[in-house]
Amino acid sequence: MKETILIKKNICYKKWTDNFHTGYNLWALMRINKIKKNNIIENSIDIGLEFYLKNLFDNYMLPNYYTDKIYPIDIHSFAVSMLVLLESGNKALSKKIYNNAKNLLYSNNGYFYFRKTPFWVNRIPYMRWSNAWMFYALTEIEKNENMD
Repeated sequence: MKETILIKKNICYKKWTDNFHTGYNLWALMRINKIKKNNIIENSIDIGLEFYLKNLFDNYMLPNYYTDKIYPIDIHSFAVSMLVLLESGNKALSKKIYNNAKNLLYSNNGYFYFRKTPFWVNRIPYMRWSNAWMFYALTEIEKNENMD
């Protein structure tokens, strides 16, 4: 991954795009827009969501970690992606992402593995970083199912 570093006023900014931080921004904008409708925010969401889906997923809706790299496959990216797509009203894609997560990172012991690379799998059940977000996303899917 190519990384650009920008320095302004003694502050260092790294310029890169990953799945879950992009997802957080979109999710926040969508939730803000629910409270305070705004054409500029709606336009930003539309542009951001198009970019997100085009650049941060493969053809099977597997979340890419960065725009130019799928690995590491990270459960946090799956969870945030599910939340973003639920918030945008796309329940079908959210469920597809969940099925990918379950097939690739579910442990069969009630939790999700943290991360997978081509060479190894980090099977540590991190609660705060990975599983809490995944369980939250699963709760939101279930809640949305019950609302239909």
